[in-house]
Amino acid sequence: MEKKRQRNHFRYNQNVKQKWVEPGCCGLFFTCNGNEKQAVREAYNVIEQALEAWKEKGLLEGVDSDGAVSEKESSDQEDVADLVKRFCDQARSNKRNVEKRKIWQRPTGANNCLFFVLKDVKVEKIYDFVDFLVEMVLSKRCCRFLQRVWPVEKTCRVDMVELDTEVSRLISRHFYPNKDGKWPTYMFEFKARNNDSLGKSDVMDMVLLALKQLAPDSHVSLDNPTIAILVQIVHKSVMLSCIEHFITRRKLSLHYKE
Repeated sequence: MEKKRQRNHFRYNQNVKQKWVEPGCCGLFFTCNGNEKQAVREAYNVIEQALEAWKEKGLLEGVDSDGAVSEKESSDQEDVADLVKRFCDQARSNKRNVEKRKIWQRPTGANNCLFFVLKDVKVEKIYDFVDFLVEMVLSKRCCRFLQRVWPVEKTCRVDMVELDTEVSRLISRHFYPNKDGKWPTYMFEFKARNNDSLGKSDVMDMVLLALKQLAPDSHVSLDNPTIAILVQIVHKSVMLSCIEHFITRRKLSLHYKE
C-alpha cells in the first residue's frame, strides 16, 4: 500500500504524451472523413508516392541517399568482418533512428485532422509539393478517406502577439506587385477546431491591419482571389498558409466534383 501511494504521489512528474503540433513546423494538413486509422495509412502512401515522383523529376534538392556513396568509398578500406558488423549495427539502429524518417506524423488534438512534417521538402517548396500531390491524386483517383490537404507554411502558439508577428511575416513574403505593378487580390479564411479562445473577427481585424500596412494596394476578392490567407486553429496550434488560386481549385479537395 505504501509503495502504491508513493507511485501515485510522483505521477504528476511522468511524461505526458504531446497532443498538439509544436510551433515552427512546416508540413501538410489533411482532413479525413472519420476513419482516421485508414486515413493515416492512405496519407503515408500518397505522400510517399508523391515524394518518389518528385524525386524522379529532380525537384527534390539535397536529398540524402542514406550514405550509399560514402559506404561504397569506405568499403575498400574495411575487411569483411568490420563490414558485416557495421551493417548489422546499422540495421539494428535504423528502426530506432528517428532522424532517418522522411515523414513524421504530429498529433493535432482534433478528430479527423492529420498533420505531417516532410524532411526532404523545405518551406520554400511546400506549396509546389502540395500542388504536385493534388494533381497526382486527382489523376489517379487514389484517395478514399482523405478529403482535403493544405500546405502549412508555419505553425505557432494560440497567442495574439505571436500570431500577429507570424502573419506580418507571411504577408510580407507573399504580397508584392507583379511585373505590371499590379498587387494580388486576397480573401481571408478562418477555421477553429477544439479551441474558442480566439474569435474570427479579432483575427480578421489583425490580418486586415497587417495587409493595410504591408500591402495597401491589395483588395478583397471573394470570387477569384489571387491569394487566400488561411488561419486555422487546431487545439493549441495555429496553422498559417497563403495559397494561390484557392477557390478555383475547390479549396484543394482531393476528390473530383460529382
